[in-house]
Amino acid sequence: MRNTKTKHLLVLSIWFALPGCLQVSVVGSSPTSSSATTTTTTTTVSNSDGVPSTGHRIFVSSRSYSGNLGGLAGADAECADMAANAGLTRTYVALLSTSTVDAIDRVSWGGDIYIIDAGGDAHNLGAPDNFYSYANTAMDTPIKFNETTAADGGNMIFTGTLGDGSSSGANCNDWTSSAAINATVGTTDAADYTAIEDGTAPYCDDTDKRILCVSQ
Repeated sequence: MRNTKTKHLLVLSIWFALPGCLQVSVVGSSPTSSSATTTTTTTTVSNSDGVPSTGHRIFVSSRSYSGNLGGLAGADAECADMAANAGLTRTYVALLSTSTVDAIDRVSWGGDIYIIDAGGDAHNLGAPDNFYSYANTAMDTPIKFNETTAADGGNMIFTGTLGDGSSSGANCNDWTSSAAINATVGTTDAADYTAIEDGTAPYCDDTDKRILCVSQ
């Protein structure tokens, strides 16, 4: 049953105050007394590539590919090139699994995952253990924005990965083959685990698939 008595009120607002900084204002009030006291605490959090420096920025590639990405090294090079062309400064790698590597292990996770939408707003998609979870059905926004923040909805994403971040085993021969063999894909329109695992089929000879890139 919903509790109709409000115990606490917390208002969190975030805005970019200066280049390289996120301004975070927390306003709280306590109704435990007849006259509630309101306090404001403001802190400045360093940001990088538009997201907190302790977090990770993710984007869907603006480029499309067949299953022959040149292996993980080739995919990473693509992510790095797109990021640099967009003026991003962090190190980006492809969020892909192979027969010996799980995608979730490709990044030294240090915080939450963020995507920046076409309006320049950063959306928190959650911590990696929640992001890679079959129970994750409430991401703030689909992963459909590319490195320039343009929307790229309606596309499939090569992942080779299950919804829990582990390898599916279907990865275009470790991303070196464009033959008609199986690959696991996600979709850019999803706001749950199907962004990573939407199905497996002989997609490797397609040339219209995207990849996900995430900062270290």
